[in-house]
Amino acid sequence: DRPNLAFWVRPMEYSLQSFASLFSFILDSPTSPEDLPKGIFYFSSRRATRRACDLLRALLPPHLRKCVYAFTAVFSEEYKNKVMEWFRTGKVRWLFCTDAAGMGCDVPDIMWAIIYGAQDFCMAMQKGGQAGRKPDIKATMVWLVEEWAFEKPADAVAKMAKQKKRY
Repeated sequence: DRPNLAFWVRPMEYSLQSFASLFSFILDSPTSPEDLPKGIFYFSSRRATRRACDLLRALLPPHLRKCVYAFTAVFSEEYKNKVMEWFRTGKVRWLFCTDAAGMGCDVPDIMWAIIYGAQDFCMAMQKGGQAGRKPDIKATMVWLVEEWAFEKPADAVAKMAKQKKRY
């Protein structure tokens, strides 16, 4: 019932820990906040959220770095309310978050919902559904999944177990 929302599942081109698979979301030479389509980026941990936010923020021109914020449960209520309001109004263009932002996130004009890493299918779809709530915009949900998810089941289980030990 969401014809304006495209769903994509894409293999990560780089390791989960490098966050380099996110680089493709930075358009060539952004100059204004509007060059960053309003997006919400979901991660499985607070640490991953902060690291990815810091990395992508550093890759943007200095005047656009203030358009990118992290949002996790450990931040104060004042901070979370302020950042969510900025996201609603468009002052924040990219919100890097854990599940904490999904609860109560009612922002209809999100263009991108990016889910980083293998997670539960239903949860990924719920997070992806944050994009395109306004029916007159075209939105995209991209689920970036480790390469093992596209392999034969026995090989995938072995690789997943190995990665969990490292991360």
